[in-house]
Amino acid sequence: MTAAPVPFIVLGTIRSGSYNLVSLLDSAPDLVCYGEVYKQRYVELPEPALKTLGLTRMDTGKRDALGGELVGALRDLNPHQSTGFKLFPGHLKGRPFLRKMMFSGRFRMVLLTRPLLEILVSFLIAEKTGKYTSQPEALPEDHQVGVTEEDIVAAEGFIQRHRKICRELRTAAGVEVFDISYKGTQNPDMLQKLLEFLGSDADASNLKTSFSKQSSSELHERVENWEALAALLTRTDRVSYLEAAGYDSSGALIGSECHL
Repeated sequence: MTAAPVPFIVLGTIRSGSYNLVSLLDSAPDLVCYGEVYKQRYVELPEPALKTLGLTRMDTGKRDALGGELVGALRDLNPHQSTGFKLFPGHLKGRPFLRKMMFSGRFRMVLLTRPLLEILVSFLIAEKTGKYTSQPEALPEDHQVGVTEEDIVAAEGFIQRHRKICRELRTAAGVEVFDISYKGTQNPDMLQKLLEFLGSDADASNLKTSFSKQSSSELHERVENWEALAALLTRTDRVSYLEAAGYDSSGALIGSECHL
């Protein structure tokens, strides 16, 4: 890292691959990337950091009372490395200092996105199995879930909030933004560009993660009512959700000769 370390924030949503991206970035020798520091239920920081900061995992009130000072303290723990952490839109509720930080221009913003249907199906499978992450040695497990219109409406709520904030950040004066998709986090060339954006001298081919994909099957193979879902999305003017996930209005993979 040739210049003074610049802090960064990874803005994502649930089931967007944020834990994997955080782990990859944290493996770079000149970066430190923490997880969901402002998690509602507990303080998601490593035990050594908690001890140094005088916090316990359950000190959410004390953490919030620190406001932006917490992030400053985390940077002080890593003076020679760019320090980052991840945020979800829900973390901003009741914490105006977080939005102020995001738009201050003092942080490089990494905007992580994933198609709505992929996020929703991943979430429903995680809820069904009780497994929200997988370690590298774990083999992918294939499960099926049914998707209702109520599920779609619920997903639209928090994903639209995320998209709104991303749009605002992209046009905010003085804010440096890097867009990366879920698939992009699996692309070494895209990861190399992200490292360069963060001011890292690391080689993307050397990055490592503590997490693995939880499923090896295609999206439509994980939805037990896929044909009905595709018809519903077409009927309710939500074809864009199919297209974003790589499917046409009939529910067939774009570029595939197989039509469901």
